[in-house]
Amino acid sequence: MAINLDHRHKPLDGDLLLTAACPIECDFCVYSCEAEKEPEKWMPEKTIRRVAEQYSKNGIGIRIGGGEPFYDLEKLRNCIKILMEYYKPNELLIITSGFFGADKENANKHLNAIKGFGFDTLIISADRFHLKRVPLKNIENIIECCKELGIEPVLRISIDSDSYEFIDKITEIIAKNKASIEVHDWGSFGRAEKLDKNPLGNFTKDQEYFFSKLKEFAGKFNAPLDPRFYLAHTAKRSQNKYASDFFPTTFPNGNVYGCSMTMKGSYLGNINKEDLSDMMVKWKEHFAGKP
Repeated sequence: MAINLDHRHKPLDGDLLLTAACPIECDFCVYSCEAEKEPEKWMPEKTIRRVAEQYSKNGIGIRIGGGEPFYDLEKLRNCIKILMEYYKPNELLIITSGFFGADKENANKHLNAIKGFGFDTLIISADRFHLKRVPLKNIENIIECCKELGIEPVLRISIDSDSYEFIDKITEIIAKNKASIEVHDWGSFGRAEKLDKNPLGNFTKDQEYFFSKLKEFAGKFNAPLDPRFYLAHTAKRSQNKYASDFFPTTFPNGNVYGCSMTMKGSYLGNINKEDLSDMMVKWKEHFAGKP
């Protein structure tokens, strides 16, 4: 069933981009990630610790993302070890492309790396862009392995009017496995700026198609027909009570960007040199829609 956020997260969310390296290189990547693993694409441990200190001090939970955080298991483990000095496992999340799910042996190898730290949730991005390099069989393998290990897999799905063939396939997997999901449009930042988004249709219409197909397959697999059964929210959206939908994203070099529903990627400072509390004040006074 849908994930209850209140006990899982602190009042606000924040992203820690462990790396800007990713083997998938999606056409719509917000961070324009590439497959090469140059050292500068990975967040140093001193910056990870600084993020942990500053985020936790300000009541902000952490989503470990990238890039692909599972691209280097040793670096991911070292990152988690540092974060666990400041957080409980249920205050942390990891977002992956699922590139490691080609077979169950490899999937288990990667999943056990986080299960050992007590993680009980994994976010898996799934969309027509990832599908170019991440077969849906990967997603199925990871879902099955997650359930065997007691990890809740949540599919974070981006759709548009070019996604209907993908929707037909992914909704069957969701219904068959009774998997938790998030359904999103996709933004036009980073590498996506090179794509022509205008003809891609209306999200409301696309979402209606998505749920109609989910209901169709749910009937075939004797799964719940109500889409609300599958919907989860792995991002806390109470931020508007605090700072106009504020949530910080820290890049490997320590640069922090504030995001909201109305303004994306506003540079706030470098976490190695400034306190996050000062950046939050800057956000509320100058970037959160105020004149």
